[in-house]
Amino acid sequence: MELKSLDNKEKLYWKQRLKEYCAAIIQLRIETAKKAMQSAQDSANREEKGSAGDKHETARAMSQLEREMFAKQHHEANRELDMLQRINVDSIQNEITIGSAILTEKGIYFIATGLGLIHFEQMPVFVISPMAPITAAMKGKKTGEVFKFNNVSQQITDTF
Repeated sequence: MELKSLDNKEKLYWKQRLKEYCAAIIQLRIETAKKAMQSAQDSANREEKGSAGDKHETARAMSQLEREMFAKQHHEANRELDMLQRINVDSIQNEITIGSAILTEKGIYFIATGLGLIHFEQMPVFVISPMAPITAAMKGKKTGEVFKFNNVSQQITDTF
């Protein structure tokens, strides 16, 4: 599919599907972290019932640290999903901002959340955070303009 050749209605539909795909990726992270938290908690509970002494305390502490790490991942993924859901992708953006899809000769970017490189509809797409340095380099630019990031210039061939 050649994104540049799509009409505005098709571009909006593509961007909406991309946002939904990103939400599904984050939702999977949430579910994975939740299962890992439960597994770590189950492990800690088993340690309470089984062992005695220093070995028991160490194993329980390790399980607790693991659970806290997964709880943090769970919290971050929920926050990321909440931020993504607030992004409006129902309009064409002539100037790059949050929710924009950007086409350059080097790639496709979507300013939404920091997922990095994903593959969506057989296309590599860089899903980048609104706080990422590359976003700052692009922000406010329009189709035809050039931005520079890491000493590499990229011309914007389309933004929507």
